[in-house]
Amino acid sequence: MKRLQNRLSVLGIAVATALLAALAAAPAEAKSNNKGMSTIPLKVVNKSGQSGKLYVLVIGQSGSDWYYVKDKSGNVTKFADNLGYSAYGLKFGSQQKFTLRIPELVHSRVYFSFGQKIQLNTGSTGAPSSPAGWTSTDPNYNTLFDWFEYGWQVQDPPISTLPPNATLLNGNQTEVDMMGIPMLYTFKGVDANNSKTTVKGGFSQKGARTKIFNAMKKAGLPWSHLVIDTRGGQPLREISPYNGIDSGRFSPTQLDAYINSVWSKYTGSKKLKANTTGPDQSFTGSVNGSGVLVFTRSTGGTISFPKPTTEEAYRGQFTATLSDPSDGDLNTAAGELVTMLQATFMRTTILAKGNISNCPTPGKAYYKNAPVNQYSKIIHEYAYQKKAYGFGYDDVCNQSSDGQVFQPTKVILNIPPFDK
Repeated sequence: MKRLQNRLSVLGIAVATALLAALAAAPAEAKSNNKGMSTIPLKVVNKSGQSGKLYVLVIGQSGSDWYYVKDKSGNVTKFADNLGYSAYGLKFGSQQKFTLRIPELVHSRVYFSFGQKIQLNTGSTGAPSSPAGWTSTDPNYNTLFDWFEYGWQVQDPPISTLPPNATLLNGNQTEVDMMGIPMLYTFKGVDANNSKTTVKGGFSQKGARTKIFNAMKKAGLPWSHLVIDTRGGQPLREISPYNGIDSGRFSPTQLDAYINSVWSKYTGSKKLKANTTGPDQSFTGSVNGSGVLVFTRSTGGTISFPKPTTEEAYRGQFTATLSDPSDGDLNTAAGELVTMLQATFMRTTILAKGNISNCPTPGKAYYKNAPVNQYSKIIHEYAYQKKAYGFGYDDVCNQSSDGQVFQPTKVILNIPPFDK
């Protein structure tokens, strides 16, 4: 004990305290890779029943640079500028269980593909392209693939209940663009109170993939046309309505009548209501004589939206014009109103529920009013806890597959059987 006390007196109390804090901040499972990034294990359990060889590609960003994971230890290589396509991914063949390490990166995706590797083009910037399963000219079009997303970084601002420099792992399994391989992610770490926690998102049901595709085909046109089959008639994926519009598979006017009904109802005496975060953020909305939806804040100031097209509604592209662009609270409110507008259009509740910031009981209110968004409805029906990303702002009213933990120690990815 005396030797330790002498040692501390040499180092100084401040240095010793910093050392102990650094040790406390490091997750127990963390190891550094070749670039000094922390890594944690990703355990993959593949029960898909798919016979093709399985490849895994992990990509992500650190600073201004983009990297891909080059081995199972989580070591990374920076993407080189490349105007052509190159194949990336680690081969795991027919293994049903295996582990690799994923590094501390942001804007990250973990791709899973059967039969062949994912092909990416980094252009002249070093930023990798995204495989476009809705574009027939994309080199990945005939490959069975999907992904989940994560961002792992130091928590900012710090949380007093967590160690200094604690990290946050946030992720989701998204269907915003498409769905090819239903999967369930599990994050292990601690919550904001520094207590051990486990969060999950995605799909856990056996046969969820087959059930989703069968339901989409039974939904009839235009929904059934969003399912892309191989030449043998087996489904590769289903694509989102806006990608269906761009590829000629979905009507660009499908939601026009509903949009027109909303504009018609809220022209005149009928008003929309919305409450956003922050002080004095109560809004009333109505369509003016120029056909513009104007939200007026109770304390002054307006946010205006032109009537969207079907594609803009599905993409969540509502263009806001502010009476005072320098008003920070008004800017924040505009962003929130955009998310609420998309959510209420996608769930077709904006006609029935005049307060777009309210969160009704999902099973009683969402996907009940015509025209029903079958793409999102069916995905939610078979998702874990019925939460999924059927559209970009599906996190409104906490309906998305988003999850997070602090001080992550492990990620588990399960691919359930494609069939029952």
